[in-house]
Amino acid sequence: MEKSHIIWNEHHPDDPILPDELIHHKDRNHYNDDPDNHEKMKKGAHIILHHTGVKRSASSRKKMSESSKGKKHTPETRKKMSEAHKRKSPSAATRKKISEARKGQIPWTKGRKFSAEHRRKISEANKGKSPSAATRKKLSEANKGKNHPFYGKTHSEKTKAKMSDARKMYWKRKGDN
Repeated sequence: MEKSHIIWNEHHPDDPILPDELIHHKDRNHYNDDPDNHEKMKKGAHIILHHTGVKRSASSRKKMSESSKGKKHTPETRKKMSEAHKRKSPSAATRKKISEARKGQIPWTKGRKFSAEHRRKISEANKGKSPSAATRKKLSEANKGKNHPFYGKTHSEKTKAKMSDARKMYWKRKGDN
């Protein structure tokens, strides 16, 4: 047990340090074990406190990436992470910040081609599925007015003529059957 934990437990016998907690030194000097300099906090909050906004060099990021390769989370940990994500949804302000940060970036899927096997799997997974009435209504509402991709645009005379000819051909073939 660390010295700061022992000091904390001596001064706060009714508030022991739990396994997911630690002692933060308020002045960030870990040699200063004055009880007034100690603050108990969750490990995750402590990491955020010390690492938010930290810029790391490319070599440091590479070392960190290499050190975690091949390591797997236990099924229990994966389940906990999944549950934690289900409860969280970013606020409107956070979503706006993310949107602004991503503007101008190329999507990670752009230019990638799915293998025939992967396309087959996607096809199989979606067979027989159709959007619910509520989803269809939402999509319809989302594409009305100024949100419609063709809003404010018109077909050229040449395009209108092609569309007319295509319709005429269609009905002509239908009449021949």
